[in-house]
Amino acid sequence: MRRAGDLRCRLRALHVEVPAVSLAVSLAELREASSECTAAVAERIAGGHRRQHHRFGQASDTPTYATSEGNDRPRYYWPDTRAQALLDAAFEPLHLSVRAVTRLLKVARTIADLAASDAIQCIHVAKAMQYRSLDRRIE
Repeated sequence: MRRAGDLRCRLRALHVEVPAVSLAVSLAELREASSECTAAVAERIAGGHRRQHHRFGQASDTPTYATSEGNDRPRYYWPDTRAQALLDAAFEPLHLSVRAVTRLLKVARTIADLAASDAIQCIHVAKAMQYRSLDRRIE
């Protein structure tokens, strides 16, 4: 029997907190923006997918990070020394569970792939923590 909390965790993906801005400010920023074009974003995402499929291999039963098991952590989700230090420092103050750390590392691995990084670095873990921070606020 599954608990409702487990189901809620699975239904949530990533949450990104965006502060409210006025329409005038938004339009002014849009006019001045030299943001990444859609094609560049699409290519970065495609590159992340290629790295993910290469990492798992063509014959894998778990072709994505979302469907991989916790016992895959040493193989696919091992953070570098600074990233591990950040996780260690955040574990108790943020009341993280081992499951939460595994989920954070899956998100960090995806962020690292989108950044074309072979290693999960401190910046990837920090971003993953920011993206997952709303989980606690919603519950």
